[in-house]
Amino acid sequence: MWFNRWQLPHRPADYGYLLENGNLLVGVRTGQSPVDFGRRGGLLLEMDWEGNIVWSYEEPTLHPDFCRMANGNTMVVGWELVPADLARRVRGGLASTKHSPRHVVGLLS
Repeated sequence: MWFNRWQLPHRPADYGYLLENGNLLVGVRTGQSPVDFGRRGGLLLEMDWEGNIVWSYEEPTLHPDFCRMANGNTMVVGWELVPADLARRVRGGLASTKHSPRHVVGLLS
Protein backbone atom coordinates (compact mmCIF):
# COMPACT_ATOMS: atom_id res chain seq x y z
CA MET A 1 0.00 0.00 0.00
CA TRP A 2 1.31 3.45 -0.96
CA PHE A 3 0.66 6.75 0.78
CA ASN A 4 1.53 10.30 -0.19
CA ARG A 5 0.82 13.83 1.01
CA TRP A 6 0.80 16.85 -1.27
CA GLN A 7 1.26 20.44 -0.03
CA LEU A 8 -1.31 22.59 -1.84
CA PRO A 9 -0.85 26.34 -2.41
CA HIS A 10 -4.45 27.01 -1.26
CA ARG A 11 -7.28 25.16 0.50
CA PRO A 12 -8.78 22.29 -1.52
CA ALA A 13 -12.01 23.19 -3.33
CA ASP A 14 -13.60 19.82 -2.59
CA TYR A 15 -11.74 16.82 -3.90
CA GLY A 16 -9.02 15.49 -6.15
CA TYR A 17 -8.41 12.46 -8.30
CA LEU A 18 -5.43 10.16 -8.49
CA LEU A 19 -4.71 9.77 -12.18
CA GLU A 20 -3.49 6.56 -13.79
CA ASN A 21 0.05 7.99 -13.98
CA GLY A 22 0.06 8.50 -10.17
CA ASN A 23 -0.36 12.28 -10.36
CA LEU A 24 -2.97 14.15 -8.35
CA LEU A 25 -5.55 16.29 -10.17
CA VAL A 26 -7.06 18.67 -7.62
CA GLY A 27 -9.03 21.91 -7.48
CA VAL A 28 -8.05 24.57 -4.96
CA ARG A 29 -9.77 27.73 -3.69
CA THR A 30 -8.10 30.99 -4.66
CA GLY A 31 -10.67 33.31 -3.06
CA GLN A 32 -11.40 34.85 -6.48
CA SER A 33 -14.68 33.01 -7.15
CA PRO A 34 -17.72 35.13 -8.12
CA VAL A 35 -19.92 33.07 -5.77
CA ASP A 36 -19.90 33.37 -2.01
CA PHE A 37 -21.45 30.04 -1.11
CA GLY A 38 -20.62 26.36 -1.14
CA ARG A 39 -17.90 24.82 -3.24
CA ARG A 40 -15.57 27.43 -4.70
CA GLY A 41 -12.69 26.80 -7.04
CA GLY A 42 -10.38 28.99 -9.07
CA LEU A 43 -7.30 26.86 -9.75
CA LEU A 44 -6.95 23.34 -11.05
CA LEU A 45 -3.60 21.60 -10.51
CA GLU A 46 -1.98 18.39 -11.63
CA MET A 47 0.85 17.49 -9.26
CA ASP A 48 3.34 14.66 -9.58
CA TRP A 49 4.23 12.28 -6.74
CA GLU A 50 6.97 14.65 -5.52
CA GLY A 51 4.56 17.61 -5.33
CA ASN A 52 5.72 19.43 -8.46
CA ILE A 53 3.00 21.21 -10.43
CA VAL A 54 3.12 19.69 -13.91
CA TRP A 55 -0.06 21.33 -15.25
CA SER A 56 -2.41 24.07 -14.07
CA TYR A 57 -5.43 26.05 -15.17
CA GLU A 58 -6.56 29.19 -13.37
CA GLU A 59 -9.90 30.88 -13.94
CA PRO A 60 -11.80 32.99 -11.38
CA THR A 61 -15.13 31.57 -12.58
CA LEU A 62 -13.96 27.96 -12.18
CA HIS A 63 -16.57 25.68 -10.59
CA PRO A 64 -14.97 22.87 -8.55
CA ASP A 65 -16.32 20.12 -10.84
CA PHE A 66 -13.78 18.77 -13.31
CA CYS A 67 -12.61 15.55 -14.89
CA ARG A 68 -9.69 14.23 -16.89
CA MET A 69 -11.09 12.64 -20.02
CA ALA A 70 -9.87 9.42 -21.66
CA ASN A 71 -8.13 11.40 -24.42
CA GLY A 72 -6.05 13.29 -21.81
CA ASN A 73 -7.97 16.58 -22.05
CA THR A 74 -9.54 18.12 -18.96
CA MET A 75 -13.20 19.15 -18.75
CA VAL A 76 -14.16 22.00 -16.40
CA VAL A 77 -17.35 23.89 -15.57
CA GLY A 78 -17.50 27.65 -14.99
CA TRP A 79 -19.84 30.00 -13.12
CA GLU A 80 -21.71 32.57 -15.17
CA LEU A 81 -23.96 35.44 -14.14
CA VAL A 82 -27.60 34.55 -14.81
CA PRO A 83 -29.48 37.39 -16.56
CA ALA A 84 -32.12 38.98 -14.29
CA ASP A 85 -35.04 38.09 -16.59
CA LEU A 86 -34.03 34.42 -16.57
CA ALA A 87 -33.31 34.38 -12.81
CA ARG A 88 -36.87 35.56 -12.11
CA ARG A 89 -38.25 32.51 -13.96
CA VAL A 90 -36.10 29.92 -12.15
CA ARG A 91 -37.93 28.05 -9.38
CA GLY A 92 -36.05 26.85 -6.31
CA GLY A 93 -32.41 27.45 -5.51
CA LEU A 94 -31.11 30.20 -3.25
CA ALA A 95 -32.86 33.57 -3.50
CA SER A 96 -29.56 35.45 -3.11
CA THR A 97 -27.82 33.44 -5.84
CA LYS A 98 -27.02 35.32 -9.04
CA HIS A 99 -24.58 32.82 -10.56
CA SER A 100 -25.10 29.39 -12.02
CA PRO A 101 -22.69 26.77 -13.43
CA ARG A 102 -23.43 27.51 -17.07
CA HIS A 103 -20.42 27.05 -19.30
CA VAL A 104 -18.26 24.02 -19.96
CA VAL A 105 -14.71 24.22 -21.28
CA GLY A 106 -12.54 21.44 -22.66
CA LEU A 107 -8.82 22.01 -22.06
CA LEU A 108 -5.80 20.37 -23.58
CA SER A 109 -3.60 18.90 -20.89
